Amino acid sequence: MCEHYNGHSTTKLESAVLEYLSQFSDPDIVKQHIESADQTELSARETELKDIELALADLDSQFTQNLRFMRRGVLNEQESVKANNIAREQVSALQAQQGSLVEWVDQQKEREQTTERVPGMVKTFIEDFQAMEPRVRKSRLQTILKSAHVLRNSIELEFRT
Repeated sequence: MCEHYNGHSTTKLESAVLEYLSQFSDPDIVKQHIESADQTELSARETELKDIELALADLDSQFTQNLRFMRRGVLNEQESVKANNIAREQVSALQAQQGSLVEWVDQQKEREQTTERVPGMVKTFIEDFQAMEPRVRKSRLQTILKSAHVLRNSIELEFRT
């Protein structure tokens, strides 16, 4: 973006930004963008969460089994304590992983709610943007665009994150 207003390709730039943003005013397209990016990661994390739950159940049954062995005299108290301490460490690590995965799943639910809100927000932005004065539009574009390269046949946009 130019530091000084000179009017060169301003309308092209504005129309390119609005055209790009307008694709996100359609709820179905927004949902497709988010789902395609997250589907593989979601599947992997769900599988990991199930594996952790199975491992926790297995460790719980090992603890119970060690207790039975100790009562029957197969294990002495020292051996039982040693086996249970190892199991406790594993349980702690698995519970920490489980907590972070559950937190991630909750964030995904929040993203779904955001997915429903984004189209309306983009539509409102486009309507408001078109009603602004050119000077104000330029300042708004500077807040959302990192760079814009105007070529003869196209415009390349890089948005801020």
